[in-house]
Amino acid sequence: MLFDCGEPSSGGYNYRMKALMEYLPIIAFVGAYALTDIYIATGVFMVAATVLALGTRMVTGEWNKMQLAVAAMAVAFGGLTLGLRDPNFIKIKPTVLYAVFGLALVASAYIGKKPLMQRAMGSQLDLPDDIWRRLTFIWAGFFFACGIINLYVAYAFSEAFWVNFKLFGMLGLTVLFVIAQGFYLAPHISDSEQS
Repeated sequence: MLFDCGEPSSGGYNYRMKALMEYLPIIAFVGAYALTDIYIATGVFMVAATVLALGTRMVTGEWNKMQLAVAAMAVAFGGLTLGLRDPNFIKIKPTVLYAVFGLALVASAYIGKKPLMQRAMGSQLDLPDDIWRRLTFIWAGFFFACGIINLYVAYAFSEAFWVNFKLFGMLGLTVLFVIAQGFYLAPHISDSEQS
């Protein structure tokens, strides 16, 4: 996803391609759901998330922590969904994942030398420490909001609507958020370039 909390890898593995590839399990889930049902789509998602994590390891030689978290939760919640024949488990998985990411970001602001956002993007942006800290809390707030939105859509609308929202709606929200973040960061980027 565009929420990558891992650093871009070297060795010819394109960072933008990685961000795009992280949507492949969700795309596979939506495609499988369109052709079959929630249970087969869940199995497809479990396999796709696991293959992505393993494939990234093979290509980069490193484990991507976010992809491992997604794969582990996909297997755990997907397994519950399939084992108990209850789609509610796969519906709450994104909310749990967003909560984990949000909590990790908040914790990183108090633990360690640098917040996660600075560790993830510090080689690409030169920002003051207080802006990195603020950016970390902004991203944490975004993740918490996404978790709440996921629960609302999952239980206020049909299953088919939720499946489509999981890909198209959340992608749209993320793009809008990243654009807004760009406007927020623009003055700080030009200040750091001048100094």
